[in-house]
Amino acid sequence: SISLEDGYPLKKTNDSSTLKKRKGTEKKVKIAPKTPARVEPKSYFANERTFIQWISAALLLLTISSVLMGYGSNSPGGTSSAMFGAGMKICCGAVVIVLYATFVYFRRIHLLSNGKPYGYVDFAGPVILAVAVAVGVSAMLVTFVQSSPNRSRQQLLYQEAGKCVMQS
Repeated sequence: SISLEDGYPLKKTNDSSTLKKRKGTEKKVKIAPKTPARVEPKSYFANERTFIQWISAALLLLTISSVLMGYGSNSPGGTSSAMFGAGMKICCGAVVIVLYATFVYFRRIHLLSNGKPYGYVDFAGPVILAVAVAVGVSAMLVTFVQSSPNRSRQQLLYQEAGKCVMQS
């Protein structure tokens, strides 16, 4: 039993907003309060910190993208267009993350200013961000490994008397 009313225990039905007395009468129960929730000023700062962290993650993807595009435009062979294309796709992903972060930021500002007690949880965003970062780092690693398979065996720097020279 959930509570007592008029001496009869109430039991919960399938509908989460309805409680039924054992005698058969129904009573509606309000789940969310109608009064605005009290919002502390630190909630606004927490929202801003979260937004800045999302922007930082997008900047990480943008850095990976620019490395791929720069390396792809300077490298000879057929991998240059693949690296440039991967860099462009990751750059587009970074723009999508910035737009999503901006949407979530302003949605939470709206919820905070209206005193809504629910709607702040974000389930999809962290998954999207984790997948985007994993794809970006993986693309960078794959393109570097494919573009220079023998680079680990070559000695790029050799030493002469008093000099350090880089082979080309």
